[in-house]
Amino acid sequence: MASAAVFYISIIVSALIPRSDTQWTCTYPLSPLLPRADRSMYAAWSSDYKVIHLLGGATNLNAWVEYHVDSDEFVDKGQAVLPFSLGGYGRPLFVQRDNLLFYMHIPGNYVGTLYEIDIDTLGTTYTRVNRGSTDNKAPNACLMSAEDKILLVAGQYAGSITNAVKIYDVATTSWSTSGQTLNHARSNPACGFCPNHREVWAAGGWDGNIRRTEIERNTLDGILGNPPSAWTISSSSLYGSADSAMANYDARTDSIIITGGKESSQSRIQVISCETGQVSSPSITLSTSAWKHTAALSPISSVLYIFGGAGSATDRFMHVDTGGPTPSPSTPAPTTPSPTTASPTTTSPTTPSPTTASPTTAAPTTASPTTAAPT
Repeated sequence: MASAAVFYISIIVSALIPRSDTQWTCTYPLSPLLPRADRSMYAAWSSDYKVIHLLGGATNLNAWVEYHVDSDEFVDKGQAVLPFSLGGYGRPLFVQRDNLLFYMHIPGNYVGTLYEIDIDTLGTTYTRVNRGSTDNKAPNACLMSAEDKILLVAGQYAGSITNAVKIYDVATTSWSTSGQTLNHARSNPACGFCPNHREVWAAGGWDGNIRRTEIERNTLDGILGNPPSAWTISSSSLYGSADSAMANYDARTDSIIITGGKESSQSRIQVISCETGQVSSPSITLSTSAWKHTAALSPISSVLYIFGGAGSATDRFMHVDTGGPTPSPSTPAPTTPSPTTASPTTTSPTTPSPTTASPTTAAPTTASPTTAAPT
């Protein structure tokens, strides 16, 4: 298990690069298509950042699909290849730290359990590690990684919506509850961590009565109680609630990119500046509505890949070019939706690309396809 270097969703650079919204583009190709329509898939980058592994989904819980960036093609590893289920309820909750994918599995009893999968050995061992369960508010929460912690923010179950923040300590492999709660209980908020400022952000969501547009922020130390500090509401608000949206931290511009969400924000891109807290939107919109989708920002280019999603599952995907320049290969690199740990000077891992065996040669008993009713 990796212990030191943890990388962010985007490449870490020493200077912020300004970006004109006229540089943004969104394409919605007719080909290639996902092998099967789905939503709420989990995503993890290979260590060479050339392959996105798409695991599980709301409908195909045991599926594994690869998207190869350079050749722009999908490789179907199998609809029933994974011996354990991923997905099945609500928006996908996952973060990647080095070669490890952490995800919340929420079965029929809605009690969330955190699991860890080694992406480098997936296809050879097909194993996952149980990292413990939280309470029954895990559905419709938001998961993010912040330094050596993983935070589960807000959530809802059976009409009960919470403003609590749960903390998983990677070093001690234990769960605790923050003494600092959000000002508003929220279901399906977007959230992110700004490592340069050591601040945690939660935005939008549903409180049981209205869709919230407020953005709340707190320091990581404040959440951990070192010393404790209250969440504050930013002066800027979202356009629409971003309910069931996805958030990706972009280190090039020190900002959090929020894509989609229910109702008025379904096809909107919103950018929160970590420095000022202000919200802006590029002049383009997404080519189609996106919520309960999967988003992965490339660590070696400016492209954000969006897979599946929407109320009914889709087999389409989008390329959103955020207009940022492609960094040099020597630039340290990171990964996945929601930032993770380490200081901005952390060097990127140099582990070799995962060697994934064909599912037909991987040992465990292959599970039959598990189908979950869309939520």
